[in-house]
Amino acid sequence: MQQKLNTIKEWFKNLNSLQRTILVAVAAVVITAVLTACVLHSDQPQAENVPDTPPASTAVQVPTTGVEISDSVTVESGDPSTETTKTPLTSSDVTLLAKTVWGEARGCTPEEQRLVVWTVLQRVDADGAFAQYNTIEAVITAPGQFVGYDEKHPVDPDIYNLCLEALAEWQSGAEPPTHEIYAPTAPYYFFDGDGRHNWFREEW
Repeated sequence: MQQKLNTIKEWFKNLNSLQRTILVAVAAVVITAVLTACVLHSDQPQAENVPDTPPASTAVQVPTTGVEISDSVTVESGDPSTETTKTPLTSSDVTLLAKTVWGEARGCTPEEQRLVVWTVLQRVDADGAFAQYNTIEAVITAPGQFVGYDEKHPVDPDIYNLCLEALAEWQSGAEPPTHEIYAPTAPYYFFDGDGRHNWFREEW
């Protein structure tokens, strides 16, 4: 290696001044071209990394009860052998029920919470004094009725799903559920409680 360097030095010394000037100029042009190419390459935008897999879906999971959630909902029975009457519902109906159950029975068992939902639904179906309240919203927001409802209440996911299941049962024509202690008979349109349990009955 050292011998090659010495050879190059001797060769350069033997060049006249003009040849040296031309050689230096050529070397400068080559170096300038290489540096310019490097700068241009670094200024080019880099391709954005695209993930191999699509992002996770944010779609709401639809319960197996057959309740579809969108801007409006249709509740139907999960049993194909059961004759089903479809009734269009707004998504706010489910939210109203969930907030009502949270305010009236959040400390109760799911079985007792379901009774609160069915109290509302039975009023929707009832004649007589309740005939004018033929929607879920009208029943819940009627003055002096479901005092546990407040639009500021949170929507608990478990209670929300419970309301969906109860709505599916209602739409399939199921009878209101009863409870040996808290709702021994149906129908029931009223209830009161002590913060831990509610007692349901037909007459106030």
